[in-house]
This record gives sequence, structure tokens and C-alpha cells, in this order.
Amino acid sequence: PKIDFEKVAEGIKNTTAKIRGVITSETRKAGVNIVTGSAKIEEGFVTVDGKDYPYDKLIIATGSRAFIPPLTGLEYAKTYKDILNYKDVPEKMIIVGSGTIATELASVFSLICAEVHILCRSTFLKKVEPDIRTYIREKLLKDVQIHENIPVTEVTPEGVLTKSRSFKGEVILAVGMNPNSELVRGIVELGKR
Repeated sequence: PKIDFEKVAEGIKNTTAKIRGVITSETRKAGVNIVTGSAKIEEGFVTVDGKDYPYDKLIIATGSRAFIPPLTGLEYAKTYKDILNYKDVPEKMIIVGSGTIATELASVFSLICAEVHILCRSTFLKKVEPDIRTYIREKLLKDVQIHENIPVTEVTPEGVLTKSRSFKGEVILAVGMNPNSELVRGIVELGKR
């Protein structure tokens, strides 16, 4: 049966909004004052859109975004943010990445997509224990073709190019996340974590 992906995506968006509402409500009930807007941080208080908020402890939640590798043809690639905008599920999907995001996307789309390939620059799920990695490959991704040590050199309108061959299909970049830490540069000390 054909999946109405637009309807599925709408359900996911609605569920996400409900979860966000519950989390916000529970956080406020715990005594946390959530403030959004343009902020200036001073010792002991924050000014947001002209209003001062004193603080003892301050959490700055800047969020994160998809890491975009330096490749030619990025205008033809999508990230996790674009997936819920699909009207229809692509017949062929190429997921560039080797970690948990790539694995999750491959798992979902292999159930509703004709053909899914994961292209890994090095080892698939290299930070995962070998026995767990084997289980994931054999049980959860049994219909996914995983290609290791095959870095992508270019994204094209038809798919991707590597040093050894081309792959055709919708391209999803799932190569990691970057924190939005530049938002607090000069305000707090930034490090690797």
C-alpha cells in the first residue's frame, strides 16, 4: 500500500508540537523561567528585549543544526530538517553519514522506500560496540545497503559521486550536528563540548 507521507509528516509535526508544549509546561512547573528573545547577559541579570531578569543560575539553550560538509552541489542535498516537507517518499534514498542520525533515517525510510543506501566516509557506527553494530546491520537495517570507506565527492541533481562510482537517488546529509555556540561567543567560555 502507498504511504501518504504528507499525512505522516503532519502527524509527526503535531506530535512534536504537543511534546514541546508538555516539556515547556513541566519546565515552568519546576520553577524555571523560560524567556525567549534577543538577550544581553550581565553579571547577575539578563536583559531580554529591554526587560531585566535576575538570575542565580542561567541556562543558555542555543540548540544545534545539521553539519554541512564542504561538498560541491549542496543545493541538491537535504538534511533531517527537510524530511517532513516531502510530499511523497523518494523511491531511492542516499544517506550520507555513518552515525545514529543516518541509522535512524535509514531504518525508517527502508520500511517505506524502495531502496536505501548509507554512504560512510569511514566505518559505519564506529563508536558503537561491534556486536551491537552487527545486530543493527542484520536486524534493523537488513534491507539497507551500507557502503563503508566511500567518501562522497560531489552531490548532483541525480544523486552523488564518489571516487569509485555514482549513486542515484534523493540525497540526505546525516553527517552530524553542530552546536549553535557562536550565539554565546564572548559571553561564556567556549570549549570542545
